[in-house]
Amino acid sequence: MTSDGRKKMVERYDCTGAGDVDTSIVVQANDDGNIVGVSGRLLKIPTDWTNPSGQFHIGIVNCYDLYPTNLRERIEKYRKEKLWDPGFKKVFADTMRKLQYCSSFSTNTLNGSEDDTLLDNKDKYGSQKNQSLNVK
Repeated sequence: MTSDGRKKMVERYDCTGAGDVDTSIVVQANDDGNIVGVSGRLLKIPTDWTNPSGQFHIGIVNCYDLYPTNLRERIEKYRKEKLWDPGFKKVFADTMRKLQYCSSFSTNTLNGSEDDTLLDNKDKYGSQKNQSLNVK
């Protein structure tokens, strides 16, 4: 409630299913009461469901497509910060460190000199690390 007694709307979700999922695929349950969903999963139809035609319309949709924009952005931001960034930032920092190290030896190459000291230098990172940078 607001300070003047009006109701607040915090967030609203449309759960009507207004054609969000394509259910044009029609299947029938097997003798065990199972159907194979669009994703390939085995779906068990409860025995207490009554379906006079015996036909089930199935479909699949990515849940992100159903989320409101604000919710989707919030989830993506959370996943990026908690799941992606920790590993990515470490790998990115290591790669930039290696690039700066390699760049310090390639100034002669960038200036057009025939002397390629980057290819000869294997002392700091060793030959295996240079090979991982595609330097032989």
